[in-house]
Formats: sequence, C-alpha cells, structure tokens
Amino acid sequence: DFTLHDTGCAVLHQCHIGSDTPRMLWPTNYFKLVTATMFTLFFAGDYFAPGQTVDGTSESFQQFLQRHYFGYLDAVAESLKDKENVIGFGTMNEPNAGFSGLADLNESLAPAPYGRVLSGFEYMRIGSGEAIPSEFYPSPYIYERTDILNPQMKSVWKSADVDVWLNAGVYELDKDGNRILLRANHFELPNNNFMSKFMKPFYLSVQKTITKHNKKFVTFAEPHLDTENPFVDAPDLDPNIFSWAPHFYDFFMLVMKSFNRWIAIDIDSTLPVFSPYLIDWVFRRNLAKMKKSGRKMNVLIGEIGIPFDMGPRTDYNAALNRTLRAVEANDLDFTLWCYYPLNTEGEGDDWNGEDLSIRTKNGNRGLLSAIRPFVFKCPTKASVSQHFDPFSQTYKLELDLENYSKDHQLAVDIYVPSGHFHSPSFSVSSGTVKHIESTQSCQWIVGVQSQVKKQFLSIENSC
Repeated sequence: DFTLHDTGCAVLHQCHIGSDTPRMLWPTNYFKLVTATMFTLFFAGDYFAPGQTVDGTSESFQQFLQRHYFGYLDAVAESLKDKENVIGFGTMNEPNAGFSGLADLNESLAPAPYGRVLSGFEYMRIGSGEAIPSEFYPSPYIYERTDILNPQMKSVWKSADVDVWLNAGVYELDKDGNRILLRANHFELPNNNFMSKFMKPFYLSVQKTITKHNKKFVTFAEPHLDTENPFVDAPDLDPNIFSWAPHFYDFFMLVMKSFNRWIAIDIDSTLPVFSPYLIDWVFRRNLAKMKKSGRKMNVLIGEIGIPFDMGPRTDYNAALNRTLRAVEANDLDFTLWCYYPLNTEGEGDDWNGEDLSIRTKNGNRGLLSAIRPFVFKCPTKASVSQHFDPFSQTYKLELDLENYSKDHQLAVDIYVPSGHFHSPSFSVSSGTVKHIESTQSCQWIVGVQSQVKKQFLSIENSC
C-alpha cells in the first residue's frame, strides 16, 4: 500500500527504483504531512494535540512514541554498556520540529521550492482525501510542471475519526465536505522556544536512559533541523556529560550533485558565494558559528562528507578538502559520513539515492583528503588551528596559548599518516619533535614562554 506516496504526503524510496530515484528529494519529507505530523506528535503531541490518545489506551501519542523510543535506547545501552569502544549515544539522527513553530498554516514549511511545495494546510487537505493542483520542481527553483495531487482522493488516515488535526480543531468539514481552516496559527510557539520547551527535556531523558547502564556514556545532543536558523543554539546542558552534535554539508554540492570551485551556498544567509577565497571564508565562518552554538559543550560534527556521484570529471579530493579545511580551521571534531562497503555505482548507499560512502565494492574514494594529520592530544586550555593541504602534502599547526597559564613545557600529540608523509620533516617555533613511525604519530614538546603566546609546527616531506 503506497497511499502515503500516492497522495503526495511522503516521498518513499521504494517507489523510485534505480535511476528514477530523485536526487536528494528525501529531505522534502520534513515539510510534508506524514513526517511533519510524526515529529510534531513525538516531541510536542501533548501540546498541539492534547487529549488525544492511542486507540484503546489512555496513553497520549507523545507518551506512546517516546516510551517506545526510550525503550529501544534502554535495550541497546544495556547490551553495549561494557563495550570499551562505545563512548556514548546520539540522541536522534536529524530530528525536526514538524509543524511546531509554524506561525501560519497557509505558509509552507519548505525554505525553497523543491519537489512539491504546498502549505501546511494544503497537505492536511490532500492527506484527508482532497485532490489539489501542485507545482513540481525537480531541482531547487527549477519549475517543471503542474499536476493534480491525489487524483484518486485517497486518505492517509484510517478514517476521519483518527485525523489528528481535524480532531485538534485545526480545521473542520462544512456540510458540503469542504475543509475549512479554523486555526491558521495552531502551531505558533511563543518566543519560538522549541529547543527549550521540547528538545531539552528530550535530551535529558536520553541521558538518564543511557547512563543508568554506564555513567561514563556521553550524550551527543543533536539539534533539530531549523531552516531559519541553521546554527540553533544549544540549551543549557552539563558539558561534562553532554556533547553538541550538529551536522554540516556543502549544501550546493549535496543537493545539486555538482562541485564547482567557484560556487557554493552560504547556509546562514542562503545566498550564493563566488570565488574559492570567499567560499573558504564563508565555510570557516559557518563552522565558527556552529562551534559557538554548542556554548560550553565540546562540539562534534555528527555528519560531514560529500556525494560521490557528481560525474567522472569531478575532483572528489578537492571537493572533500574544501569542506574539511573549514573544520580544521575551527579545531572541530567530526564524523565522516559515510562508510558503506556495499556501495555500488548504480545504487549508491542503498538509501534514497545517496552516494556518500568513501568505500565501495570497487575500492576507495576520496582518501587523499579523508586521511589527514590531526592533533589527538593537547591541553584543553590551548587553542588549536590546523591546516592540511593533501596535494602539496604540507601540514601547519598553530597553538594559541593565551589561556594556557603554565610556564613549563607541554606535550602535543599529532597523527602523521604515512600515506602522506613517508619521510616527514618537522619545523617548530620552539621545543622539540619526536617522530614515532610505528604509530604514525609525533609528539611535540612545546617550550612555553609567557611572552610567546603563538606557537607553530609544520610538517612536509623531506624528499
């Protein structure tokens, strides 16, 4: 039964096979009825659909959904509690506010015309069995055609009796069966406080669930996707037990499946950026804001990477390096997405047309840029900025010791991949360097002097 897809209320992968899979169309599900409804009910069902319960129970939708979610986390944490390589859990992958915060249901949740673009209320109309015309954009802002959505007038609801938004009084049916919007501002939130009102309690519940099995587990709190504020600030969480884990992608590259050294999108302003210099500057600024959004918490970029289906003439190492340069400049930790060894040229990562794996059945991709030197041990009060050029095979490290008060020596440990540095030569502003070939690392003993706050190290091949 493909009713969810046939009505236009969701994009389903199984309805697009092989080359017919739309390029990165799946994120538009966030703005459609099915996904928007489920996220709304999961995080804020008691607020926006009060009094409604799961059939045959007295349990609200929010209570039901969260009970099962925390039950799953509880079971997994129990089974992994003694595994030394498990340091913690992410709260939820790429959550969303759903309809929460939408001030006017006559407006669309979508930030740009892509795929089917309807207002929140229009999705409620087609979801309850109405057929309406809809424009289709195969790429952002590129109009192709207008169709009638849901021509068979199917309903995604089992019956009108369980239509959540009809029952919540968002709209009504008149005597002729027409849908009349009653509360356009039903999902409006005072002060747009979705993070503090709904996400923070969720983070705390996740933390409580996993740490009852191992108190050392870190909770990687991932923010909800907010198209109006891509660097939404973290709530006040204990930095000793929480880490902030937002995602970051080169949006133009990811959606358009195209890499151009001269073009990118600033996701903060949603404006195009031209020239390699300005793109580097904008990406560094974007990630600086992302790091600042974590407040006092350590920030781990939970996902970052590039698509590898941008054509045979694309320089994938240059594409990946452009993104990772900004990460290094801000001294951010990251998780590269993704590693899927069953990846194939035809099916990619076997998920909604994505093709981001650095490993495929036929070999590796992008490793020249993916494998990089980095600081893996350094005093927390020493600020780090790194720069690696995989093409010239040069690495530069800057330490800012402004907040490092001790006057004695400090040790900095650096990963030095032999694939790049087969015969490394080290230069430092002070101190000594010991190369440990067996572990592909080096240790820099920095001579700390109170009057010298900036210290430098560089690595290149000696021959």
